[in-house]
Amino acid sequence: MMIYPNGDRHCAMAQGQVLSACGLQLANDGVHPGDCCYVINDVNREVQTQQARIWLCKCFQEAIKVYGYTKLIGMPEKCNIPNAVPFDPNMDCAQA
Repeated sequence: MMIYPNGDRHCAMAQGQVLSACGLQLANDGVHPGDCCYVINDVNREVQTQQARIWLCKCFQEAIKVYGYTKLIGMPEKCNIPNAVPFDPNMDCAQA
């Protein structure tokens, strides 16, 4: 796993938080429960710079592409989180 600094967090920590809050629900039915959206919002609030947004984008691209967590795609949008870093394996992270 690659480690990307992400504000005060590292990629593995951000992935762990999101997958812990969202993983079971996403695996079962794709529902975006409050806890899942809360954690995605929290992770996004931690990225204060453009470089941190790029790192977070790449971090979740890794989770989707390498580890197969495809149900994360689009979750920030489904949670209605404004200006969130997209969870999209095709996103140009420089534009995140």
